[in-house]
Amino acid sequence: MENKKTYFSNKRLIIFALILFIIFPFIRGSFNLFGGSVSVTEEGDTATLNIVTLEETTREQMGWTDVANSVIPSIVAITSYNAAVGSMSSGSGIIISENGFIVTNAHVVDSDQNILTVIIADDTPQTAEDNPRYDAILVGIDNYTDLAVIKIEAEGLIAAEFADSNQILIAEGVMAVGFPGGLNISPSATVTIGYVSAVSRPIDMGNGYIINSIQTDAAINPGNSGGALVNTYGQVIGIPSSKIAATEYEGLGFAIPSSVTQVIVNDLIEYGFITNRATIGVGGVSYNEYYAQFYGVPVGILVQDIYADLTAQCGLQIGDRITKIEGQIVNSINVVNNFLQQKLPGDTLLIEVYRDGVYIDLTITLSDFNEVYGE
Repeated sequence: MENKKTYFSNKRLIIFALILFIIFPFIRGSFNLFGGSVSVTEEGDTATLNIVTLEETTREQMGWTDVANSVIPSIVAITSYNAAVGSMSSGSGIIISENGFIVTNAHVVDSDQNILTVIIADDTPQTAEDNPRYDAILVGIDNYTDLAVIKIEAEGLIAAEFADSNQILIAEGVMAVGFPGGLNISPSATVTIGYVSAVSRPIDMGNGYIINSIQTDAAINPGNSGGALVNTYGQVIGIPSSKIAATEYEGLGFAIPSSVTQVIVNDLIEYGFITNRATIGVGGVSYNEYYAQFYGVPVGILVQDIYADLTAQCGLQIGDRITKIEGQIVNSINVVNNFLQQKLPGDTLLIEVYRDGVYIDLTITLSDFNEVYGE
């Protein structure tokens, strides 16, 4: 274990969101992912994100120049200003409706207290100031999936078309589109080209929440966050959000799949929060093999707080150590979240706990995240 720790220290391996990670308390739930067809259906001052499958698409495959020309008008630059501390960050976003709804990363928006500005780049701006700017409001934010929806007052915008990420293949060509380095470096959207390196790659979003992401070797840099990863039809298949950055690594970027984005975006637009997210409703400390051996305790999660009444009613107590879930050893919070992602409120999980020297099996009924913690 010590050798492994030293290795990663020397390699300076860092997995990071392209601006920053939002760290939230763990075991605060998950949600059930749905598949589906991504375009946008608008109803008044609202929108619904829909996915287009390969069987449904009316587009033909294009050369990269045509792909760029079709996508760039739907990609915007976003600045987020925190007046309290005087800091500003920037990223990218994707127009998903003609009436001004835009999806981006939560870490681009950062906070509902920040002042958001959207810049829609002209084809050939001389400077960043040449581009039209819009004040934006935050429609909804989900830090667990690192997704957010914002809105500007505009009409006749060019919305991107989304494709079903469940149909992408390894080695398929892709293009990353965004504003790397912000507007000072990129007064208009720029593109990089690569391939799908892997699909369903489990990536920790920085808060213990796992998303099966798209891995690509298309260059992704700070400022690309919230932009688009598109296929050869000019359709969005993912939203770049993180990469592995180290001198010994190249071409390890990750994007949130459109199939995940669809569920989150539609909930944020309709409700302002995520529905049907299940939670155990506890807080505590995770002990992996190293720390469990060091402290002479079982591997698992020490329960320090119980927030959900249902969980308490099922027999879990403060001081218990959750050692297994559905027979799998709980050596990290990721194990818990992986199970929660497949569940809905009201579903059950069989857990094993260690209490006063004895292992006990409990069946926990999962609670609704919003009822336990608020929206």
